[in-house]
Amino acid sequence: MAASHRLPVRAVNLGGWLVTEGWMWPSHFEDIPNNDLLDGTQLQFKSVKQNAYVAAENGGGAGLVANRPQASGWETFKLWRVNEVKFNFKVFGNQFVSVQSDGSLVATGVMPRRPETFQLVRSPNDKYRMRIMAPNGFFL
Repeated sequence: MAASHRLPVRAVNLGGWLVTEGWMWPSHFEDIPNNDLLDGTQLQFKSVKQNAYVAAENGGGAGLVANRPQASGWETFKLWRVNEVKFNFKVFGNQFVSVQSDGSLVATGVMPRRPETFQLVRSPNDKYRMRIMAPNGFFL
């Protein structure tokens, strides 16, 4: 039997070289308005009225509901930043959240367009409390 030889494992972290993130160089992000809401930021929304988390049914491809007592993957939304206050929300299944003509919310969009663009309006007293304004001007 031949002896097995183990080769050493070598790796490198490319953070800061190919990808700059806020935790690496906070000073690079200081002048960006809403710099805590950059592309890829993951958010979970909890309805104050329902006292439940918002979820994309089946992880996407269906409607949104606010009936989850806890937050996990289907209740997590990734931000695509349009500008300092407008965003697209991407769900677990990689679809975009949009408002239908009847006012219902679905996660079926494959490309972000106007119906998939929402505005986050922060509470003046608590930067983590926000209201979501739909493209039709109504709040969710």
